[in-house]
Amino acid sequence: IYGHVEWAKKCECMVITYTIQQVCHMGCFENVSQVCLNVTEDSCSGPSQNWTKMCNCEDVQAISGITKGDDGDVDGAAVQVDLWFSVPAFVVLFRESLEVVVVLAIILQFLN
Repeated sequence: IYGHVEWAKKCECMVITYTIQQVCHMGCFENVSQVCLNVTEDSCSGPSQNWTKMCNCEDVQAISGITKGDDGDVDGAAVQVDLWFSVPAFVVLFRESLEVVVVLAIILQFLN
């Protein structure tokens, strides 16, 4: 209603990548059988046992973005992307909803 709103950026675009990273926790790893033992750090003292960050591994999804310029060249700066909040989108939606409330208030005054 108030002029033209442009939703897409013309430069400084983000390429979002989803990767799966394996995160492991500290534990007693037995080198011969290649398994983690369910023991404490103090009792992990065998000749082929190491207290290391190789146990209780889990896959974690990571979201990252890389900034691109006008010509599409990646500048190499990886940043964390928040997909749930965008300041320009919030401002535009707030402005439009406020305008609707004002128009409805004026219409209701004329109906009474």
